[in-house]
Amino acid sequence: MKNLKFFLLPVSLVILTTGCTQNSCDNGDCVVAQTYVHRYGVEVPQDSWTESGQCGQVITSLASGVNVTKNYEEGKVQGEVTYSFPHSEAIQKVETHVEGNLHKEVVNYPSGMPMKETRFDSATEQTVTWWYENSSPKGSERYVNGALVHGDYYNYSHQLESKIEDGQGTRISRDPYGLLLSTDQFQNGYQVSSIVYYPNGAPKESIPYARGAIEGQKKTFLPGGEPNTAETWVNGKQNGLTIIYQNGEKYAEVNYVNGQKDGVEKRYRDGSILAEEISWRADQLFGPSSTYVNGVKTTNWFYQGRPISKAVYERLAATP
Repeated sequence: MKNLKFFLLPVSLVILTTGCTQNSCDNGDCVVAQTYVHRYGVEVPQDSWTESGQCGQVITSLASGVNVTKNYEEGKVQGEVTYSFPHSEAIQKVETHVEGNLHKEVVNYPSGMPMKETRFDSATEQTVTWWYENSSPKGSERYVNGALVHGDYYNYSHQLESKIEDGQGTRISRDPYGLLLSTDQFQNGYQVSSIVYYPNGAPKESIPYARGAIEGQKKTFLPGGEPNTAETWVNGKQNGLTIIYQNGEKYAEVNYVNGQKDGVEKRYRDGSILAEEISWRADQLFGPSSTYVNGVKTTNWFYQGRPISKAVYERLAATP
């Protein structure tokens, strides 16, 4: 009867009673099944595992196809925690815990070779190491209180190509096969700018940073080098004027508030001749939208994204 009682327990109760909830389960990846293994390798019901001191393993199968295996000693996570790739027995991530505290984390390539290792040296210090797909060193970084104090970065030919010392310098980032991704500038341990590249090596984005968030004028470019946008960002969100280009000429001016279109968008012909005015509020068409063709102005009206007549708009807009 004890075994039958275990299998009738709802999943939510199993999670709560074991005390071993998974971070990956908190973002919508639901638990499908859990297995409890005694420290001597014998599979047991959950209540028996709990009553015997929560020593051994908990193996969790998630809806995403990921299998999570946690080792416990007296109710605390101890030793390795492994996460498989979805629908695979290959291990994607290995965490090492000491007395319930995360000590090290290693993320693997699908081939099984390590891609990234993070060591939590203390409560305030971390060391991060990367490798290319061919297992050659890609880079290493040391953080103190969240600030990057030292970094070494290598190209695909194993040559040191950029460095950060005492929080100052340049980080060159490459993909697992050596393709250039970005060039990042650091001051006082924090990123102040980044240039992101297309596969052909042309700049794709120029991004300013302050306090860990995008701050200032962010520029984007087309693969041929022509300007695409000039965006105003404040504290990680688009706030203010964004200019959109076509064929190297100004095509539109759009105002943003907290990442949403808000205000009058202006569109131009030949870079300077006003062709359209579009009213936005909180990312929805709201108010008059006008076009100018051969000196003739045509206006349509919108309310919360829906087209309506001017009279209806004025009545709705006047309603408190």
